Amino acid sequence: MTSQGVLFIVVTAGQLSKVETSIRDALIPSARGRVKVISDASAKEYKTDIGNCVARDMIAIMAAYPPCPENRLLIERDVKASINDLSGW
Repeated sequence: MTSQGVLFIVVTAGQLSKVETSIRDALIPSARGRVKVISDASAKEYKTDIGNCVARDMIAIMAAYPPCPENRLLIERDVKASINDLSGW
């Protein structure tokens, strides 16, 4: 049986292109739709409370996908977002 969950990968804006290319090259086409790469590019829009604001932006993107117990979240350690907020999602 195939998982219907989504793998959310949170990366820095500088890593976005590299990660998207790796996913495109490594996954079969039918699996690519279940991987969503999200970057912290919106960090440049904020002056204060950057980590929390970026995390809220990312959570809004993830909330657009149906909740599923098989959803997973991978967070790159240097991302400019609150890891606590993201992990609590």
